[in-house]
Amino acid sequence: MNASYHAHNANQLLNSHQCFADLPIPLLYQQLDQLFPGSLFIHTTRDVDKWLGSMKWLYESAGPLWRRGFVDDELLYQMYGSSRFNEQLLKVSFLNHEESVQAFLAQKNGQGLTIHIDKGELTYATLGQFIKIPSGLTGDLPRLNEPKSPSVIRKLNHFIERRYLPLNA
Repeated sequence: MNASYHAHNANQLLNSHQCFADLPIPLLYQQLDQLFPGSLFIHTTRDVDKWLGSMKWLYESAGPLWRRGFVDDELLYQMYGSSRFNEQLLKVSFLNHEESVQAFLAQKNGQGLTIHIDKGELTYATLGQFIKIPSGLTGDLPRLNEPKSPSVIRKLNHFIERRYLPLNA
């Protein structure tokens, strides 16, 4: 495994940043709430079918583009129960996660916000109002992970890296 995965001290990392997003946070949000009382939580959600389309792209095309590897596979497995696209399993995982997060946020007394990204709610104004910091920016927040297709060369490189390079290379 790459040495950089072992170089980070979790406490140092958590205490040196003000914001975290994406995996592995959905696995840790309840523990983070205990470690950092008073924290704000922003839950982004979307229509389950649109999310499944995005996940199909993530599982099948994003690997070569993002150089997704074994650590990423483990995170996907921990979160969704599979490191390969399985629509039925992912849908159940999504619905269970949504229920769990909504129950958690219902107890947060104004420290939680759900943003439906498919309904135009992911805006600078919405975010700024919740965190009580005016951004001076207007409109929608940029979406940085729009689906793209990897080139044949990128796919081939990814295949070779995943199949033939040792984990500690």
